[in-house]
Amino acid sequence: MANYVVGQPAEKRTEALAFSWSTVLAGGVSGAVLTLSLLVLGAGLGLHVAQQIGAEPHWFTGGLIYAFAAQVFGFAVAGYIAGRLMGIEPEPLKEEEVRAGIHGITAWAISALIVSVISARVAPGQSLSGWITTDWIATDLSRTERALHEIRAVWFALALLFGAVVAIFASIFARLEDDKELGRAAKPLVGNRAG
Repeated sequence: MANYVVGQPAEKRTEALAFSWSTVLAGGVSGAVLTLSLLVLGAGLGLHVAQQIGAEPHWFTGGLIYAFAAQVFGFAVAGYIAGRLMGIEPEPLKEEEVRAGIHGITAWAISALIVSVISARVAPGQSLSGWITTDWIATDLSRTERALHEIRAVWFALALLFGAVVAIFASIFARLEDDKELGRAAKPLVGNRAG
């Protein structure tokens, strides 16, 4: 497999830009731990309040919104940590953004994998695997219960997709913060445009 530096003609390409697996693992594990901690905190508070006040239908919506926000925040932290730790390379802005985005999306993938696996082990019917499989369709569930399963699956998928985008932008944002701290000129996200 050949290594290339993006943006240079083929005859001038000498080495690939650095990709740091330790940085990605640090971001991914940190994001997963934060996500799981926030989900456990939310579950504990929700159970406590539901015990005191009683369960109401709007609690389901609030729980979904909280779970969505907790996951997205955890994925953003994963991307941010990966972006801050990935190191400095002498590279044009566009290549720095691409490298930061790759670190961010990889940290998101590791974080999402950890969260999904642990969720599937802790609460099999309440995780992604329990929502996507059709085992619950064959059971004798009411229409409302089936709809709730479908809604949870959609919210979880949206949290994953939105979390991926947020992780990429958090990683790029972290690189821009590094540029400011190192005294380099602030660079726009879309690169330099001639004209």
